[in-house]
Amino acid sequence: MGVMYVIKCAKCGYKLYVTEGVGMMASSPNAVFYGKPSGNKQRWSVAFPDGLYEYGKPLLLDLVESKSIKDRAFALIKSGAEPETYGHELYICPKCKRLANLFYFKLKSPTQEYEPDYHCLHCQSSLLMVSLRERKDGKIKLIYKDNQNGEWRCPECGAENFEFTEGGFAGDWD
Repeated sequence: MGVMYVIKCAKCGYKLYVTEGVGMMASSPNAVFYGKPSGNKQRWSVAFPDGLYEYGKPLLLDLVESKSIKDRAFALIKSGAEPETYGHELYICPKCKRLANLFYFKLKSPTQEYEPDYHCLHCQSSLLMVSLRERKDGKIKLIYKDNQNGEWRCPECGAENFEFTEGGFAGDWD
């Protein structure tokens, strides 16, 4: 499953709603990558109420905005690659320090692996996957996926004081 949290700048009110991991609707790799329920026992209408998703339409089409990333992913799946891992992740731009909450996945075949290469909407730099944790002093600690620590400031005003609320909002997030 996943976690949901809110980060709010104490100075300017900048707010970011973050989801990490896998939500209820994307819990089946079959639904995400192939547009099918995970088995005969899963009823499509239960997993996808109100016809939000069509049978045969992979959720990845809605979870990823970049056409080139989707095209590459579906070409690899068509050639036999299979999903190894996936879920919502937090990314940061190393240049302008803006955060982005995007859908991560890794496809693997006997000859190749593929992970999406997301770019910052503001400066086009390649984004890096990170996680955020609240320090004892209330500041946000940024942790790169290679376990290196970094500091993060508000991208709007540069402040270092944030309110960090785990599980501070509710709802369907995929």
